[in-house]
Order: sequence, then C-alpha cells, then structure tokens
Amino acid sequence: MGNNLFCLDVYRGIITLDVSDPLQIVEQGQLFSLNSIQEYGLLGEYAIFRDLQLNTSILNIAEPYNLPPVCEWVIPENTKSFETEGSYVYLADSTNAIRIFDMSILEMPVERGTWQCPGSFNEFCVEDGFAYIPTVAGFQVVDFSNPDQPVLAGSCNAEYLADDIELENQKIYIRSDNDLIILSVSDLSQIEELSNTGLTIWFDPSFAVEGDYTCYTYDNHVVILDVSDPASPTEAGRIELIELPYSIDMKGTYVFLSEYLGIRIFDISDPMHPEEVGAALDMPTTYEIDVVDEIAYVRGHDYFSVFDCTEAVATSEEEIPVVETSNFTNHPNPFNPETTISYSLAYPGEVEITIYNVRGQQVRALQKGWQDAGEHSVVWNGRDDQGSPVGSGVYLSRMESSGNSCTRKMLLLK
Repeated sequence: MGNNLFCLDVYRGIITLDVSDPLQIVEQGQLFSLNSIQEYGLLGEYAIFRDLQLNTSILNIAEPYNLPPVCEWVIPENTKSFETEGSYVYLADSTNAIRIFDMSILEMPVERGTWQCPGSFNEFCVEDGFAYIPTVAGFQVVDFSNPDQPVLAGSCNAEYLADDIELENQKIYIRSDNDLIILSVSDLSQIEELSNTGLTIWFDPSFAVEGDYTCYTYDNHVVILDVSDPASPTEAGRIELIELPYSIDMKGTYVFLSEYLGIRIFDISDPMHPEEVGAALDMPTTYEIDVVDEIAYVRGHDYFSVFDCTEAVATSEEEIPVVETSNFTNHPNPFNPETTISYSLAYPGEVEITIYNVRGQQVRALQKGWQDAGEHSVVWNGRDDQGSPVGSGVYLSRMESSGNSCTRKMLLLK
C-alpha cells in the first residue's frame, strides 16, 4: 500500500517495510500475535488477516509503526475464503453462500446481506461492487451495490470450478483444471462463453493475464497465448527455461518469473521471439513474485527481496540491440567434450560470459573485457574455474553487456 509493504513471516508474524527507496528497505513495525495466516485483504487504510483458527485481525496500515490490531473478529466456522473491496468483506462459506459484512466501524462488523449460490464454487472475484462467481451449477454475476439486497445481474449456464479467476477488459478468464475459459461480461444480460481451450499443464501452473495475452507455466516453459480473438486463443510463443517457474506476473509486454535460479524478466512484444531483458540469479529459491510500477517484490522461503526493474524495462523499450540474442548460440549442443559459444555485438562494450550450473552456482568465467562490435566466439572445454572436468548435465551460458543479458541452455553428455 503506497510505499509500505506487508510481509507474512512464519516466525515473526506480520512485518511492515518501507520500500520508498528499494535500495534501502527499512523495517517499520512488527506484530507477533498472528499465527498461521491463510488469507488477507485490504479495507482502505486497514488490512484484514484470517488465520487457521478462523480469527480475523484488522490492522491500521496507515500507521506502520503502530501495528497492534485495531480489532479482532471471529468469523463463522464454515468460512472457506473471502474477498475485500471498499469497506466490505465478502465471506464465502461451505453452504455456498456469500455473506457481506460492512466494516465501516471496524469494532462492530455488521452483516448486511447474503447471496445463496446455486452450487459449489472455489474461487470468485469482486470488482466495482459486482461479484463474479463460477459454480458447478452455472456462472453468476451478483450486484452488491445495495449490500442489504444483492441481486442477480447476469448469468449463464456454463458450469465451472475455478482454480484461478481474473477480470481483464470486460472478460473473465477462468482456469479450471486443464481448461482456460473466457467469458464476455461486457453485457451482463448476455454473458457468453467465448472459448474453452484445453491447456497442456503440469502440476499446479501459475497463470497471468495482461492485455491481449495470457501466460501460464508448463514444465520448463511459459506458454504465451494470444487472446486478442477470445473465440480462438492461439499459442503465440514460448519462453524456454531450465526449471518450472514458481510464480508469474505480467505488466505491459513484460513477463516476470520467479524460479529456482532467481528471477527473470522477458519482453514478449514479439511473442514468437521472447527476449530476456533482465535477471537476478544469485539468490535462493524464489516462490512468489508481484510487480507494481516496475518494482518486483519477491518472496522466498525465509527472505523477502525487492528489485528495481526500471532499467531492464527501459533498456528493452529503447530497443538498443547491444546483444543480438538470436545469434547467441553454442554448437554442438549437446556436446562432449567442448562447445563453441558464438554471439554478435551491435555495439562495442564490456562483455561477460559465464557458465552456471542449474543451482545458479558459477562454474566457469569464460570472457570478461572490452570487445568491438561484430561476430565473436569463445570455446568452453567442459571444465570449471579450477580446471577440473565437470559432470554430465544441463549448464547455462549467460552473457551480459551494457546492461543487457541473455541466457542459453547447454547439455553436456559423456
């Protein structure tokens, strides 16, 4: 919220950080008393947290140095999830009802109205007083603008259980198991299913929507779908990775990934040729990434990091092709015992080429120094910085020059 960031720590509770200067993050406050926090939401200047015991605490986040709860509220035992908007909390319970509570007076939550859904549901979203609810008995849009008497604003017979749901450009995007469903909600009197596309997914994919593109993770890929024609989503490209990303976010034409090796930023303005424009690989496993105004907030197992991505994005937008990444290759691949890494420089500058293993550990520094524009190559003989031969497996060759970077995967077979 503003320049304040709120972190959930399993050992220390809720931590507030001042991130107005991402290079000098300052811890502002701490609250120890909350345990096993499951969900949170925002109510203007307040944050609401729910724990495993169904206790709800409300904090005044306008005063990050003074974190003790404004009040605590025991919510109904059968509550399974909630959404927040304005001064209202929407509680979904196991009877498939959504109950709305007015939190204008935080110490005295007032139940205003209830909407009984026709069937079971998992996820729902609320925006501008409307709740979008995919259920196994049909999709509903409920108008909560009069919280005492919510009314059905629109519906269709499509039956879904949503694992993820997002609203973008008057369209609802639902991921249900292996399917991506797109609904048009521009006319609530005629909600229609625009497409139902089977996705090739593995495990529990991360999912994001921005503009005309939807991205989701599959194995060691990020699949880019062009949904400009929602009736016929088509695969527009893929980002090839070493590991399955843990989390994905999108802003404009950029995809932000958290993965085993750290974080990566890709420009997908040309989705057939995604270009890596930034990365931070020298960090432990990252689980979650959220990007606000080109600042990436990254959560790991026992740490929290903030990255200023402005330079990476600005460099890409200026379209300065210092490194022609399409020509950053190695041959042969797979290889044994050596491979030649070739690349082109559009401009002269400092160049670093480094080999990493899949854990993000440096194996060999191949090149570091000034080079002229033009074609270049360097040979890696399959040995580390100490001259010892490395084992078979996947390795990463990473090139950095004038603020740009690109990474390629290599396979050593013995």
